[in-house]
Amino acid sequence: KNRCRQFFSYVNGYNSDDPEAHEKKDLKKMTMRELFKYYGLQPETIEFVGHALALYTDDSYLDKPAEVTVKKIQLYANSLLRFSKSPYLYPLYGLGELPQAFARLSAVHGGEQSKTSAETTFWSNKTFCDLVEFVALA
Repeated sequence: KNRCRQFFSYVNGYNSDDPEAHEKKDLKKMTMRELFKYYGLQPETIEFVGHALALYTDDSYLDKPAEVTVKKIQLYANSLLRFSKSPYLYPLYGLGELPQAFARLSAVHGGEQSKTSAETTFWSNKTFCDLVEFVALA
């Protein structure tokens, strides 16, 4: 528990612009595997951090520079703090709200829409979007 706490404390305090926050670790060169080894995390913890927090689908991130993964973990933590119950945004009334929200945003910026059977096309004469095509998921 203490090693995991130390790891998350380091991730929380990491700032790529502040060399003092690096604690003599160059995350642009150090791999994520080396960072996990430095903190002595267990394989189950590594799997949880990589797949549940950083949202990687495979273990290839372990051999890449650690800075990207650390920033993804920070993003997850910041989203969790901001939205309290879940770090993910999900429409209250289902996924049908997503195309509706896009259509409203397009209309606010002067866009028009044309609906056909399987797809909806939005366009505008303004710089907001010259042509955006959204394929509806049925």
